Amino acid sequence: MTREETVQLLRELGLLQTKLNTTTNTYNTVIGDRGRNTTNDLINSKQDTLVSGTNIKTVNGNSLLGSGNLSISGSGVSVISAVLDVDFTNEQDEVITTVVNANLTNANFKGFSYFPIETTATSLDDFKLNGVIFTIENIINNTSFDIRATALNNASGIYRIDYTIIY
Repeated sequence: MTREETVQLLRELGLLQTKLNTTTNTYNTVIGDRGRNTTNDLINSKQDTLVSGTNIKTVNGNSLLGSGNLSISGSGVSVISAVLDVDFTNEQDEVITTVVNANLTNANFKGFSYFPIETTATSLDDFKLNGVIFTIENIINNTSFDIRATALNNASGIYRIDYTIIY
């Protein structure tokens, strides 16, 4: 190899080394910053240590941390819940059942709901076909109330409901 060829080769190697250094610096800048930024973002976005009453809510002054059951009381709502069988004999269109109860009053009554229960005598389809509905009425304070069953299409048989009264 001649001296000129050697000098030329060394220049090219020098240029390659410069390019390699530039590429390495660029890589370190981009990846290094990205890596540092990602790590910093993760550190900055981490969840604080959970402390009861500071960044965890309590219920009635009781911590939600730990094992066991947390009993909540004092909701101000009571319920009457029962199963009722209503017998539509002779294809009646209305049956009234009086329920004795010493707690319900007109003032504390909040709501009434029910869902039908299938029996051997009536299916859930019978409720729909006969248009059977139930309502609460005639609340006699601290004594009783009536549940009125009405059938639009003269139902027959025993219709069972599970009802709930909120007061």
